[in-house]
Amino acid sequence: MQKSALERLAPLSGLLSVILMIAAAMVVGLVEYMPPAEKIAGAIAANAGNVAIGGYLGTLSSFFLIWFAGSLMDELRRHEQGTRLSGLALAGGVAAGVGLGIGFLTLQVAGTRAGALGGLDPVGAVTLYDLATNIEGVLLGIGLAVTIAATAVVGLRRGAFPAWFCWISVVLTILLLSPFGYMGVFLVPVWLAVTSVWLYLRGRSG
Repeated sequence: MQKSALERLAPLSGLLSVILMIAAAMVVGLVEYMPPAEKIAGAIAANAGNVAIGGYLGTLSSFFLIWFAGSLMDELRRHEQGTRLSGLALAGGVAAGVGLGIGFLTLQVAGTRAGALGGLDPVGAVTLYDLATNIEGVLLGIGLAVTIAATAVVGLRRGAFPAWFCWISVVLTILLLSPFGYMGVFLVPVWLAVTSVWLYLRGRSG
């Protein structure tokens, strides 16, 4: 059955999500984990508009991440017998998208409040920033660990992806679930971008 243009382009939603994540981080301009409280409060107060805009872009990226999870589920379903693992891949992607959206929405709230009358006090700035970074670093990582693990298993069992890619995915899953999961989160955009482009090219040649 011939795919529509939208169906062929759908896997690139993962790449678009990554682009929006990176753009959001650049616009916010504060990507440190647990920086000094004075630095957080000062940065949000001085760049309230950028923080709000960056938070919005990051929140928007969650839409495309969830859409990509649906495209990945379709690909995995074609290779596996049954739908359990492909369903887990979708569930993990949805959880990750929700975590990503909540984290960036929290930053958007911080920027909006800082730019409003009365501003944002230092305690509020620290609380919102730390909450945002921990939600993104933990919930995003755990959700995507489910998606990446399911992809790796289907790939190894059914040849959906090359073995080397699947084993890299296994290592990334373990890293995301470890106490050093925040390090794995920085590698997630690479995995998403590669998988997204891979699925798109496969769809074009199929």
